[in-house]
Amino acid sequence: MNAAEEMNAVEETKAVEEMEEEPYDFQLFSDELFLTVDGRNFRAEDAPENAAEETVLQYLAANFLEDMELYIESCAEYMRSSPEIENTRENFENSTYQIKEFVLHELETVTAEELTAAGEDYRVHPDETAEQYALTESLIIRADWTEEREEPVNYGNGSHSRYYVCGKKETDPVWRIYEWGFM
Repeated sequence: MNAAEEMNAVEETKAVEEMEEEPYDFQLFSDELFLTVDGRNFRAEDAPENAAEETVLQYLAANFLEDMELYIESCAEYMRSSPEIENTRENFENSTYQIKEFVLHELETVTAEELTAAGEDYRVHPDETAEQYALTESLIIRADWTEEREEPVNYGNGSHSRYYVCGKKETDPVWRIYEWGFM
């Protein structure tokens, strides 16, 4: 290796080390994200720390905005014809269960151990989901929020938590939601 090649190798190593120190930077987030649409409010108090968390934030914001295209974009291909997605589409079209106030308190990437400690009520199956859909990377994301709807859905107004399995595939390198747990 000549001196120029050695210098390039050192520079590349430094660039990789810098990326590893700060691998993710969500540019649109300052102290908090706040949206108001027709007197309805969406606020996120916690910035996403990785692309999987950003995917969940996009999904939740799309639900608030009633933006079906953005909502579907957050989900894996196979989920796009699921009953939950179809019900959401119908609700958006009819302005049913419209969110009046939504506050995302926390987005957090959790381990399988933390998920197990949460108990069966919130269960998602990250290993099975990763294997079933041949995910090259996957993360478990927990979202905690408070919402108010004029016409509450079956889980009601108030505080909620939900776990999501987000991942990406070799054939689809975009982070998407592949599974969500019960609330």
